[in-house]
Amino acid sequence: MKTGFGLLMIFMGAALMSLSRMFGGTQFQEFLLGLLQGVALASVLLGTYAVLRGIASAITGRRKRRSY
Repeated sequence: MKTGFGLLMIFMGAALMSLSRMFGGTQFQEFLLGLLQGVALASVLLGTYAVLRGIASAITGRRKRRSY
């Protein structure tokens, strides 16, 4: 579950990054593109963290214990 979410976030971040490089123009547009690049980078980092955490939990075989 975490791995699929992580891969989706990485893909979305890469798509946002490629979109941010396609446009440009006025200073305000450049500012918005900078924000878009920041969101894209955060998305890729969050996705990478989720994938690595999912892989680590699969390797160790640990699952969350339910407390009743």
